Amino acid sequence: MRMTNDPVNPLDGGVKSAALLTWYGQQVKDAGGILCLTLEPVGILGGMPEAGIAAMVKQIRAINDFGVPVILRFGHEMNGDWTEYGYRPTYFIDMFRRMANAIHSGTTQTAMLWSPNVGVNYPFTTNVATAQSPWQKAGQVDFDLMDSNGDGIIDAADDPYGPYWPGAEYVDWVGLSLYYYQDKAINAVPPPGYFNDYMLGTNQVAEGADPDVNEAYRDFYHRFAAGMGKPMALSESGPGYRVGAPGASELALKQGWWQQTLNLTNLQAHPLLKLITNFEEKKLEDGSMKDWSYTTTPAILAPYLAYVESLGNQLVWGDQIALTCSNAIEIPQVVNGPAPLAAVPAGPAVNPPVINPNVPAPAEGTAPPPVHVSGVAVPATTAPSAAATTAPVAPVVPVAATATDTTDVLPTVVVPGPPVVPVAASTADVGVPMRVPRTRAPPAATPVLAAP
Repeated sequence: MRMTNDPVNPLDGGVKSAALLTWYGQQVKDAGGILCLTLEPVGILGGMPEAGIAAMVKQIRAINDFGVPVILRFGHEMNGDWTEYGYRPTYFIDMFRRMANAIHSGTTQTAMLWSPNVGVNYPFTTNVATAQSPWQKAGQVDFDLMDSNGDGIIDAADDPYGPYWPGAEYVDWVGLSLYYYQDKAINAVPPPGYFNDYMLGTNQVAEGADPDVNEAYRDFYHRFAAGMGKPMALSESGPGYRVGAPGASELALKQGWWQQTLNLTNLQAHPLLKLITNFEEKKLEDGSMKDWSYTTTPAILAPYLAYVESLGNQLVWGDQIALTCSNAIEIPQVVNGPAPLAAVPAGPAVNPPVINPNVPAPAEGTAPPPVHVSGVAVPATTAPSAAATTAPVAPVVPVAATATDTTDVLPTVVVPGPPVVPVAASTADVGVPMRVPRTRAPPAATPVLAAP
């Protein structure tokens, strides 16, 4: 959904969109799931009013109050040029921090999801011929932030993620938009290792990236999930089958994708990958009709469900998920299921931190800005606490949910529950945090969950 600078009705569409969001929440409550909400700020480069933030927080809190947790993906894909705030890290960071502070203080079951676009071909539109970047119009400070290697050019050698990192204090989940892009041949089955290459930043030249690409910068999982101790989502994902085009069958292409993303061996190696939102859409894009969906065609849905069922107790249905009083996700034990996968401890960030001093100050009244580090953020005056930087993680990876996109923007709602939508979670997956543990107590006037 789009968020404007209206201080009273901030959703684009006003009261009708607000009513639609409430309806989304009610549908998720009936399914027993978690609402994954995307808010894309539009028309607010002149400033996002505090009153609009407060109005948005109030509506999200109301959804929490009738028992629905929310994962808020705010300002997604900020590292691309297709959003108003894209390539404007100073503006984005300030905006994200302000929303995070308001959400953390004003809601009880809402987590902040930071979610850039996968950085394989970042910065996406560099003018190589003139060795200039079109984003200088955003200001010299933004240019300096994006020019992570300081060579005066924003190109494949620069960091696609770090300049936009708002700091661990403000982020509860990390995520990526990561699709099967068919960048080699139309309707070809995804080649082995495609998903890992994009998530981990490996074999980037083979995947079509510039030869000067800095692969260490592109290892999203180890920098921002394992390195920060954050659960990770594929915030948008799917295999875009080109309808009517030659090549592999729709089933073969889509099976190739879900067999990579829902591969137990791969998930064991990346235990912080907790959620996949599939783009359940068919639409015209780049001159061809593309279909990403798993659930709208019986010939695709049946083998998809059979594959998910074959994974046994490594995945559970969405209506089996519950929240504890501490807002941790709790998964019941499945009787007679196979043993859960072994735990894989989180490791350190793979690339050494590089301090970048060009971080904007937060808006007046918000927390002091952390010192920005490539892939790391620490408070300016004190060392980070364990609660602020590291969340307990589950021993096995939950994955897979399907998105229902009722707008023409992006998938905004995850509605897990049988018979269509499996949400991945381990039977041993107890204590996965919805958001960074905090000392703040929820407002006493509105208890959300009865004491255990």
